Amino acid sequence: MASFSLLRSLKTHFQQASARRIPRGQPRRKSRGGKLQLESLEVRNLLSAYIVNTTVDSGVGSLRDAINQINLDTSHALYASPSNPNVDEIDFNIPTTDAGL
Repeated sequence: MASFSLLRSLKTHFQQASARRIPRGQPRRKSRGGKLQLESLEVRNLLSAYIVNTTVDSGVGSLRDAINQINLDTSHALYASPSNPNVDEIDFNIPTTDAGL
């Protein structure tokens, strides 16, 4: 019995809420007729740190290349730290099989 009174009070509440007028100057929401619509999302670039995976002095994956790439990225958007976007980040993932040249 209590659930019927709860439903009745909820119905009354929603009817009163829908009957309220929107004050002047505020935008009105257009009714979409109850149909669901898909909206496109904006393009997002994921931030990622530069990863050093070799101990050689130059070339792709070297520490020197990481420093050069970060210095070229003046917007600091490509190699920003995921935890702190104001700081560029270099991560090391050097395999144990690296010759250490």
